Amino acid sequence: MAEDSTQSPGDETRRALVVAVSRYADPTLRQLRAPAADAAALGTVLGDPELGDFLVTTVTDGSAHEIRIAVEEFLSGQQPGDLSLVYLSCHGLMDARRRLYFAATDTLNVRLAATGIEARWLLDQLEECRARRQVIILDCCFSGAFAFGSKGDSDLGLGDRFLGQGRGRVILTASRATEYSFEGSPTPHSAMPGSVFTSALATGIRTGAADSDNDGWITVDDAYAYAFGEMRAAGAQQTPQRWLYGAEGGIVLARNPTAGTASGPMPRTGPTGQAPPRRHDQDTRHDSRGALPEVHPTRSTLREHWRRIAAVAGALALAAIAAVSAYNVFSSRTSAFNHTGNVVEASGPWRLYISSDASSPNGCTVAITDLDHDTTSTVPRVAAYNLSTWQMQATGRFRLEPSQTGCEVDAEDGAGDGLLPLHVIRGDSEAFNPSGTVTVHVDEAGFVTEPCLFVLHDAATGTTLDSAPVTRQQPTQQLDAGARSSVYLSNVPCPVTVSDT
Repeated sequence: MAEDSTQSPGDETRRALVVAVSRYADPTLRQLRAPAADAAALGTVLGDPELGDFLVTTVTDGSAHEIRIAVEEFLSGQQPGDLSLVYLSCHGLMDARRRLYFAATDTLNVRLAATGIEARWLLDQLEECRARRQVIILDCCFSGAFAFGSKGDSDLGLGDRFLGQGRGRVILTASRATEYSFEGSPTPHSAMPGSVFTSALATGIRTGAADSDNDGWITVDDAYAYAFGEMRAAGAQQTPQRWLYGAEGGIVLARNPTAGTASGPMPRTGPTGQAPPRRHDQDTRHDSRGALPEVHPTRSTLREHWRRIAAVAGALALAAIAAVSAYNVFSSRTSAFNHTGNVVEASGPWRLYISSDASSPNGCTVAITDLDHDTTSTVPRVAAYNLSTWQMQATGRFRLEPSQTGCEVDAEDGAGDGLLPLHVIRGDSEAFNPSGTVTVHVDEAGFVTEPCLFVLHDAATGTTLDSAPVTRQQPTQQLDAGARSSVYLSNVPCPVTVSDT
């Protein structure tokens, strides 16, 4: 149901739509505790006349139809001079073609196209919106994929598509395109039992702590940098992202309640009218081990960035995997490799990607025929569902044949170069570089079987290095990688987080 606030705007109309879904009819979708708390916390600070001074509309536990209507009504009523903010907290789901959907109470995991809210649809509504300044905040799994357009085709030139009207759009996401967004323990300065990302945002605004330059105003950049820092301090294993499309990060979200200088009407931007200057110590690598936030390229640089990536990834059948690879360069490509049609030629380690959709309810396997020795093996031994990755050390020429219609197959050179902490849902992990001993941890909700046996391998040879069982009573274990520089976990039985010890 939707509730409208009665806050009075300042010299501009500031409108916010807060959408939160905690309850799901589909038994395969876990019930969430965070979204309701998230909506209440963020809606309160945004709607407070002394803080955000937004006109807030809240939709809690709505059906897909109700949420679509609320979004369309909200965005269609905007004027060019308005500031429009849209916030979503819910499950984020990927289909077999790597398209992102937001889950409503009646969304069915096996019928996403019919019952989910496709990210592409939301982008279309934002394009139709007349507001020249838009802020989108997404706190859900795979939310980083929203900035890539959430499409399964090979069109990566997205900068122009998202420019919109006027000054454009700012997108904040709780995680990267392949990461999960976590509920969990409060951040150091927050007592809210919500998601780590939204709790940090709301706390930074409510306390004024996000006003890093003490000018009395909290901008989008201020709030993002504060949330990023709080999540790193709390050890949160996800990477918030910020994207600018023809926009500036200096849009003011709220007043600092502890500063005496923030009085009068809410300005459109910070005192300079521009995004704050970049600090000299900021590190812009896509590295989850870094301590500072990522600032993504704007229109012209983004276009050239994606053109270069598209040139490298053009041979991939699954273009969405190329979008994931855009921030994770596989540095282990040292061998001769070619993938044409359904034939792979490799002289070193490579990865097999398998994706299944709703037309393959029995999962997928791939028959791999060694064309040099006329032998055939099946990977994996037990059918895989959704998207999974499998490490391959065999060299030579191979024909790849999926088990049924609805199964898609792709191949990539090298074992990968994952960054720790690494989250693995199914299949083999990407290869990563350990410092000696690695820690594996399974959350309480992740035990789909028990015990969960994790096996660590050398990425170059496939040799088993160590193994350990994980149980609810002992959810954390350590694995010894020895002196190996590149290793991976094979066929993970439970969703797991891998980190340096």
